[in-house]
Amino acid sequence: MSSLLEIKEILKRAYAKYEVFIMPVLKFLLTFVALLMVNSKLGYMSKIDNMGIVLIVSLLSSFLPFGFALFFAIVFILLHFYALAMEVALVGLCVFLVMALLFFRFAPKDSLAVLLTPICFFFKVPYVMPVSMGLIGNPMSMVSVSCGVVVHYLVDFVAENATAIKALDESESTVRLRMVIDALLDNKQMMVTVMAFAVTVVVSYVIRRMSIDYAWTVSIVAGV
Repeated sequence: MSSLLEIKEILKRAYAKYEVFIMPVLKFLLTFVALLMVNSKLGYMSKIDNMGIVLIVSLLSSFLPFGFALFFAIVFILLHFYALAMEVALVGLCVFLVMALLFFRFAPKDSLAVLLTPICFFFKVPYVMPVSMGLIGNPMSMVSVSCGVVVHYLVDFVAENATAIKALDESESTVRLRMVIDALLDNKQMMVTVMAFAVTVVVSYVIRRMSIDYAWTVSIVAGV
């Protein structure tokens, strides 16, 4: 246990000393991975499905606050949605606006959680986020994690049903709208995941705050 505390102190000192270099690199890598993930899942607009564009935007993000990584990822998603069908982009925009209202109202500092949750889904380790936010966040972190879950399922649905959406005639715009809206509202798996992640955040947070030995370890085990 003492060796872990020593390692923690070494890392804290290294971070404090080299923060000016570490932060831009982290922001670059986060944006780069997020945009590559979006392009690999969607990729309907060829102009932004380009390594050069991804690198330029990632470099720009490295000089901006962390929240811009999420902003750029959302812009890429909406552009791909628009290239597929305007109705899909419209639904996506409405979803993101509602999420923004909830996010900025309850968890304005958790933009990283919104972005990292879909990334963790992409790498098949989604449970990492609710446990992590329970450890380092607060109960309101359930909002940001839930928003990330919705983003994952929205992108996943569009990616899996792109052919069917594209096959619909332009005169069937209402059908396209209903198709995407129903996919979100009737997605029981998404609803269950949102509730499970929200409960996990709260449980992990409550146990972590208890005055017991190895509270963090117990919190992680309980959360998982």
